[in-house]
Amino acid sequence: MLEKYLDNKTINYKFSYIEYIKLIENIKKDILNNFAIIKKANDIDIRYYELVINKESLIDILNNYKNIELKEKTKLENVYIIYNGNPKLTLKLCLEAILNGKRLFLDCRDFMLGVNTALVKIINDRLSNYGIYNAINIVNLTPFEELKKNEDSFGKIFCIDSENEGMELIRYKITKFEEIYIESIAIYISEEEEFDVLAEKLFEYSEANNIELQSYSEFGDESAEIIAKYATEAKVVLISNNINTQELYKNTIKDKELIINKNPFNNMGEVLNLKM
Repeated sequence: MLEKYLDNKTINYKFSYIEYIKLIENIKKDILNNFAIIKKANDIDIRYYELVINKESLIDILNNYKNIELKEKTKLENVYIIYNGNPKLTLKLCLEAILNGKRLFLDCRDFMLGVNTALVKIINDRLSNYGIYNAINIVNLTPFEELKKNEDSFGKIFCIDSENEGMELIRYKITKFEEIYIESIAIYISEEEEFDVLAEKLFEYSEANNIELQSYSEFGDESAEIIAKYATEAKVVLISNNINTQELYKNTIKDKELIINKNPFNNMGEVLNLKM
């Protein structure tokens, strides 16, 4: 299956700033004009997953991607990404590929496949107006042995927020891949009763959006050191009114984003700046 997509050709492309802004605006219009198609796909996906996509979240991402500098021109390369399949992340990855002038192969591991396919089609249809074809490819559930066989066809292979798939890549001796964590969260919630409802909502949201949320609450005061030394998650969330616990986390967590008593999902539209 992978060879079929690799055999398709894509021109070496790069947008000027004016062309890029126009492209973003046109993709916004295309999403708004075709949102009924996205919603229909979402209605099918929602039979299996709880995530509901709204047009505002997608437009917010596109607006954020208007306010960044274009990347330096590099050669056209194939980039393979295994990720959690969240359509909002799909849109970001497509925009990152366009910014970097790359040809993208997305493996969403079957999550929200209908919405992701609809989004990719909208973007590819718009790119075709510039003579750019086959720039974004959905290669869902590619067998790891097939990826290993074609490893040299890719400039980079990313495994995003997916530790289990990362272990499989290692098992199949795929050496080129880079494991990165963008939306995954390590969380410590104090035992105060007032946080029970909040904790439940955070876990419900992460499950619906296929975001890895790993609790370290069972480790008590040792949790900060354990997270700092061993956790792979991108963000650390502390839910506690205890001043001493807050200071412990501030002094211990140095190389991860630390969020204290705030909603960690408020900035889901932020730009990735992925180095493709």
